[in-house]
Amino acid sequence: MPIWRLDHGDASIPPMKNIRLRSYKDIGTILVADGSLTLERLRDAQEIQRASMVPLGRTLVELGFINEWDLARAISKELSLPFVRLKLAAPSGDAINKLDAGTMHHQRMFCLESFDGVDTLIITEPPTIEVMSDISPLLADKVFLVVALLSDVEAVLNVAVPKPNATEPNGAEVSAEDILNGFGT
Repeated sequence: MPIWRLDHGDASIPPMKNIRLRSYKDIGTILVADGSLTLERLRDAQEIQRASMVPLGRTLVELGFINEWDLARAISKELSLPFVRLKLAAPSGDAINKLDAGTMHHQRMFCLESFDGVDTLIITEPPTIEVMSDISPLLADKVFLVVALLSDVEAVLNVAVPKPNATEPNGAEVSAEDILNGFGT
């Protein structure tokens, strides 16, 4: 089972001692190469994603361009990460509090457990360098990444982590579907 560390040579990015992804292709590239998504749909989703600031994988699922199984399978395969169903999972009290509630809900990720200097981080898509930079100081020296379905992560977060009142500057979280509706489709 892989444990990830992020090592980089870019001095403009703060050091992240504990997360490294073997491949850092964006989720769109992974899904197009896998045949789960067309380039045209990817471009449409990227336009909507830029306006909504919702992570691209979630945008693709919300638009119905892929399903959450396609997303989890592609990430797990590309990054050689294990996949887990969270039906019976309950995050440990200390671990779930490692990350900010707003970050967990927006990024659809959480720390499942901390054990023997290793944090198990549940993700629904690869975190961006900016997100990794923000969360790295909060996590243990070693982080074990595991992919889960969006709906499973949302179910855990809805029970275990109170959603902050305002997750976007205007006070309400904007979904890709809200943005798409704004285009009059």
